[in-house]
Amino acid sequence: MMYFSNNIRLLFLVLSFGLSISNGPVLAQGSNEKAELARRVIDLHKQEGYLEKAFRGALRNAPAEQQEARKRVLSKIDQDAVYAGWAKKIEELYTVAEMKAYLNYASTDIGRSILRKTTEISAAMQEELYLEVMKAMSEE
Repeated sequence: MMYFSNNIRLLFLVLSFGLSISNGPVLAQGSNEKAELARRVIDLHKQEGYLEKAFRGALRNAPAEQQEARKRVLSKIDQDAVYAGWAKKIEELYTVAEMKAYLNYASTDIGRSILRKTTEISAAMQEELYLEVMKAMSEE
C-alpha cells in the first residue's frame, strides 16, 4: 500500500512536471484575453494527448499487480479538471505576447511536429524518473 500511495504522489509530480517552469513575473494584461489564450494552449495539449501519454508513461513499467489498481485510479481522474488547473497556471505564468507567440508557432506544421515530439520526450523523461524513483524506493 505504501508503494501505491507513493506512486500516486509520483503521478501528480509527473503530471505537473511539464508545466512547472516560470518565465518570470506576469504583467497585468486583459484577463479575458489571457484566459482565452490559455484555453487555446491547453486545447493544443489535449489534441496531442498529453495526459494520456503521461498516464501511459506512469503505468508502462509498473509491476503487473499494481497496474490494474493504477488504471482504476487513473480512470477516475477528472482530466477536464486537470487541464483547467493547467490553464489557470499558464494564465498566471505567461504573458499574452508569450501565449500568442506559442500559439502562432504551434499552428505551423513544424511547430505541431515539435509539440508532438516534446510531448513524447516529456513522457519518456517522466517514465525514466518513475523508474529511478521506484528503484530508489526498493533500495530503502
